[in-house]
Amino acid sequence: VGEVGEVSEIFQWKGEVDNDLTGFSQEERTHLGEELSDVLFYLLRLADVCKIDLGVAAGRKLLRNQEKYPVSKSSDDLGEEAAATTTGQVAEPAMAQPGGWDREITLESLKGGIRGFAEERGWHKFQTPRNLLLALVGEVGEVSEIFQWKGEVDNDLTGFSQEERTHLGEELSDVLFYLLRLADVCKIDLGVAAGRKLLRNQEKYPVSKSSDDLGEEAAATTTGQVAEPAMAQPGGWDREITLESLKGGIRGFAEERGWHKFQTPRNLLLALVGEVGEV
Repeated sequence: VGEVGEVSEIFQWKGEVDNDLTGFSQEERTHLGEELSDVLFYLLRLADVCKIDLGVAAGRKLLRNQEKYPVSKSSDDLGEEAAATTTGQVAEPAMAQPGGWDREITLESLKGGIRGFAEERGWHKFQTPRNLLLALVGEVGEVSEIFQWKGEVDNDLTGFSQEERTHLGEELSDVLFYLLRLADVCKIDLGVAAGRKLLRNQEKYPVSKSSDDLGEEAAATTTGQVAEPAMAQPGGWDREITLESLKGGIRGFAEERGWHKFQTPRNLLLALVGEVGEV
């Protein structure tokens, strides 16, 4: 819950914001990049602990969206769907061209595919920061809906049907698509922003500061919150970082510090929602 809320907080009193972030200070732009990075980290960690291959899931969802929204179905003939975007909602499609996407897809390729899908259909004109943020919040809500009556869920998703697992992969993919599109229209290089945030987290949370000596921070994770660190090793991260490398770095950072024991699907989902709220 925390990370989604943190993203929303940045925009909450700004009114309608243009794609150049007019009126934002450099400090606010940097802060936005950091909060979008945190959303990315918790999203990937949630997919990882649930054993969802997000690259593969995204490719499948995108193929479905291409069939549902062919290029000929532009913003001029979408009818109610196009009208919905002008009232703060963005049409359901994930907005990207897969082209053989898998776990080795890079952030830059993802961003380019998503942008191209939107521009081919004329949807980019509706994709303001505010609209995309609302869509992002909505998609996280759809992920929450999958878990809402399940109680505490283990990392094997015991009790989930194959249909529910597939659905979870699709909804996590939608969160990824809107996150990347929001960063793109705001001219935030998410790969670079993530690398910077991760370096800060390494300094703030050295390996010696494990779950056994985190004190109140460790205790907080047991009550439904996940500690603030983004949980990854940068290692020269940039726009060409792959989803698989991101996932591995995030997992390694958590395991080195003993935080993985607190990172249940429920805890990570709560953290994800919070980071979007901060944006």
